[in-house]
Amino acid sequence: MANVKEDNKEDKKEDKKEDKKEDKKEDKKDYNKDHNFKDKIYDYCLDFIKKDEVKKELKNLFKPIVSLILEEIYPYIYLSLLLVVISFFLVLGIFIILIKSYK
Repeated sequence: MANVKEDNKEDKKEDKKEDKKEDKKEDKKDYNKDHNFKDKIYDYCLDFIKKDEVKKELKNLFKPIVSLILEEIYPYIYLSLLLVVISFFLVLGIFIILIKSYK
């Protein structure tokens, strides 16, 4: 009787292992299907964007956005350039002072 119970337990364990293997295979198939579908969509989008007409339309679409952003940051660009020039003159002045003190 004990042998029969042990055999049943072993059979159940083997069945569970086989079920897990089958589940993994099905998951891989589903993943491959999804992955292939995603690749197809990705390739289609890239091909679509590579067309000259689409490129021109995208440029025309983003021109106002980019110009608006540039208009907003122009004062900061000028300020940063001014600070770079000021720091250059400060370093130049320090260099001149060092040369005079060295002589």
